[in-house]
Amino acid sequence: MSDKKSNKKKVEIKMSDAFDLQTDLADILKRKSNMKLKLELTDILLQVKSQTTPANDLLQELFRDHGVTDDLTRQLILPRFVDGTKQETEAFKEYKTLQDQAVELECPLITMELLEKIESDSSYPALVKLILENDLQRLEPNGTTSTS
Repeated sequence: MSDKKSNKKKVEIKMSDAFDLQTDLADILKRKSNMKLKLELTDILLQVKSQTTPANDLLQELFRDHGVTDDLTRQLILPRFVDGTKQETEAFKEYKTLQDQAVELECPLITMELLEKIESDSSYPALVKLILENDLQRLEPNGTTSTS
């Protein structure tokens, strides 16, 4: 088994978190950083994109078919409730279902060491959440569990 394979871990996250992670990674990759960091983050971004593309296509179709323009923000939104009721629209229920779907990623281990290489004032909550939820911060780069 190659070292590259052993430095990957399967993680499961919600689709909404995967979309947020995609945004965080794209923002980080726009910044000046060393090539090794860019390659590691690009690998993760490609994994996320490959897993979110089908859901993203469904979301685009959902907004195209059921979206309305918000008068205040001029953004396309999905109406949450049936007019004059507290009943959620079918389109909004479908949207929530898509956002809550589990996505499995097989990506390089994301360690605190990796995050230390990112120079930014932003906190990148989706990336940090991925580390914390999957307890990756306790893993050393060689794949062994830290005892401290």
